[in-house]
Amino acid sequence: MSTIASLPMLLEKIVQSFAACEKDSRLQLLLSYADKALDLPEDLAAHGLFKDESCKTPFFIAAKLENEKPQFYFDAPKDALMYWAFAGILTDGLAGTSLAEVMAIANDFYYPMALDTVMAPMQAHTLGVMFMKYKLELQKLESGIDSNLEST
Repeated sequence: MSTIASLPMLLEKIVQSFAACEKDSRLQLLLSYADKALDLPEDLAAHGLFKDESCKTPFFIAAKLENEKPQFYFDAPKDALMYWAFAGILTDGLAGTSLAEVMAIANDFYYPMALDTVMAPMQAHTLGVMFMKYKLELQKLESGIDSNLEST
């Protein structure tokens, strides 16, 4: 299990905010991230949504390198507010990080956020699934595969 102190600074602050938040306020804090995900660039907008068997709602995640920094892009049905909130957390928390920093983050970084206290554990697990999918897209970029041309 990851420790909060091993996270990039912005993600660490987000995780700490959730960990320190009263259970009654945690869901509201989560929803405050729902509008923070970046809009898809036109070259990515035509791609299909990814359907993970452990997630109820399909979603699309793409990675690009911009100025040698990885950039997280996301799409899902607009009514999937939790997914958008998770995407907002990743967008804000990973802003400005290097590829190596992102890849070093443990897939379970979100455990200290105690999201399973305000939603079903499988719903909270979606954040981890989204993060793993993003890391997979970054690995493809690293190896020279244009991951954004594949519809998963």
